[in-house]
Amino acid sequence: DLAIPLTVLQHRLRKIQDRLEAEEEVEPELVRVALEESHYIAALIANMSAAARLEAGRAQRLEHEVDLAEVVERVVARHEPIARPREVSIDWAAPPEGLIVQGDSTLLEQAISNLVQNAVQYNARGGHVAVILEEEGEEDFSLRVMDDGPGAPEELLGVLAERAVRADDARNRNPGGQGFGLSIAQRVCAAHGME
Repeated sequence: DLAIPLTVLQHRLRKIQDRLEAEEEVEPELVRVALEESHYIAALIANMSAAARLEAGRAQRLEHEVDLAEVVERVVARHEPIARPREVSIDWAAPPEGLIVQGDSTLLEQAISNLVQNAVQYNARGGHVAVILEEEGEEDFSLRVMDDGPGAPEELLGVLAERAVRADDARNRNPGGQGFGLSIAQRVCAAHGME
């Protein structure tokens, strides 16, 4: 899964290096595409790591107190540089006092990151993403990642979180995606007793 995107990234970096050595101008688009490829590789590695930990079961999960508000803030900060060239804005809201849950912070962060990445990646240029974490009563909370992109066809909503299931429109907009992110997010939630 990593060989192809690594080869593509190396090819793009070689072009940049050749132009710099020839003292030629490097087009911003060439740098932007190389950066996108590196973000894709990083997401793929993080998802592969999360999948391995989930496969290993409870023994590999590190359960502790996790402040989901801090996780949301980190995830949004990480995706802003990816969203900026696409002219997608990301806003977020969380309880100012935080929201503590028991869980594996790395897996929870990866699940949220996958949702935000999809919202940014499949959004239209100039679109918006909102990540909202809210308390609901004494024990419950909701985390919503909303965007104004095209969404998924209704007939796929029931199976979209299965591994390798992708909408045709998603394939057209991001042919390199693996259909792995929503599956990881759903499995992380199930492992934590969340829906």
